[in-house]
Formats: sequence, structure tokens, C-alpha cells
Amino acid sequence: MTTTNASVTPEAPSTTTGPVLPDPIAGRPDIPKSYGTNQSPDGLLPWSWASERLERAKNFWVVTVRPDGRPHAVPVWGAFVEQRFYFDGGGRKATNLKTNPHVAVHLESGDEVVSLEGIYVKSTVPDPALFERIRASYRARYDYQPETPEQLYVIKPAFVLGWKEFTNPTRCRFGA
Repeated sequence: MTTTNASVTPEAPSTTTGPVLPDPIAGRPDIPKSYGTNQSPDGLLPWSWASERLERAKNFWVVTVRPDGRPHAVPVWGAFVEQRFYFDGGGRKATNLKTNPHVAVHLESGDEVVSLEGIYVKSTVPDPALFERIRASYRARYDYQPETPEQLYVIKPAFVLGWKEFTNPTRCRFGA
């Protein structure tokens, strides 16, 4: 499947994650007509369909890019709060993010697909109120929660693909 990749550049460092992103604009992904997918705007999934799944998901597949260009995929625990994805940890994904901030995040289901592409926002630390909402999201699904806001990786989405049936995919694109 081919999609148009939004041009995304890292944000300048900040001490909070900033305001909540506005809801993205729904449209069709760039998929060849030969796949038999719906090309009209009728039947687009609402943003709430994808965001609810991101907020409830327990396991997320995070894909980063190694310095030599090879992909690295790993399941992580995380939280989707205020239109951003947060996770913690180290290892290969952390090393990769230092050299290439582009990230893909995919939920486990291949039937009800939600796939986010975005950018790691370096040096961003959630403010105390937001950090508590992130911890609450973790507590709701795991026997674990991050201890400090500094240990979190913040992913700002560029777009999210979703479908219940591949013949009717939706791409929700966030503004610049």
C-alpha cells in the first residue's frame, strides 16, 4: 500500500507538550484503484473511531529506523493522551530516535487497523498535570506507570490510517 508521507520536521525543544492538537482532517489514503478501495469521501471513519482505539490499546508496535536505514519494530506499552503518543524505555528504539525522529506506531489488530506515523519531539517534557493524565492512562491498563516525565518519548502524529474493512480506509491528517 502506498501513502503520501507528510513532510514533518522536529519541533524546537520545550518544557511542555503544548496545546492539544486539533482533530485531524479525514480523507482517503493514496491507494491504487486496482486494490478496489472506496475512493469517495462517503463512509470515512470518524477520528473518534481511531482515537478511542489508541486510547484503549494495551500493546503498541513502535517502528523506528536504524542509522543504516533498516527498520526496527518492537512492542511497547504506552499512552495516547491529548492527541500524542507517549512511551518509555531504552535500547535500540531510543538509539534510533536520536538519529532519525520518524516513527510508526501500529496497534495489534490486522482487522481493525490503526496505524500512526509521526515524529519524536526531542526534549519535550510533559507538565505535571499532563504527566498525571499519562500515568492514569498507564494505570488503567498496566501494573506499571512511568516514574518521571523525563523518561517519556513524545510522538506527535502527522497522520493516522484506519479501517474496519480494507475496502474503506480512512487517513486522518494532522495540520502542520
